[in-house]
Parts: sequence; structure tokens; C-alpha cells
Amino acid sequence: MDEVAAKHVNADGIIHFGHACLTPTDDHLHKLYVFEKLPVDCQHFVSCFRCVFECRDAKILLLYDVCYQHAIGE
Repeated sequence: MDEVAAKHVNADGIIHFGHACLTPTDDHLHKLYVFEKLPVDCQHFVSCFRCVFECRDAKILLLYDVCYQHAIGE
């Protein structure tokens, strides 16, 4: 949708702020994505997680939103 609007005004590129569909498109528009960074208390999360999931042998898949990507190293 944004690409169609950009083509109508002969834009050279698009800047997305916040959530954006990251589906690849066939057009050649330059794109810049600026995602928000929401705070997260990683120590608190781990503490709560361990209280709920006591089994240390369980395989857990953790999915996170892009707004928490900045904290993934913690």
C-alpha cells in the first residue's frame, strides 16, 4: 500500500516508523525502517519465567516483537 502511494508521487524512497509489513516487494524503492524500542526488565522476565517453567529439560521457543530486539543480548 505504501509503495503504491509512493509511486503516485514519484517518491525515491519510504521511511517506515513503528510497525511495518516487512513483506518483500518487487519495486525498487529505497526503504528505511525505524522501529520503536520498548523497555523490558530482562532480570524480572527471567525470574518470572523460571517460576512458571520449573522443568530445566523442557525445550522452549521464545518469540519476541521487533520492539524488544535491542534487549535480546541480555
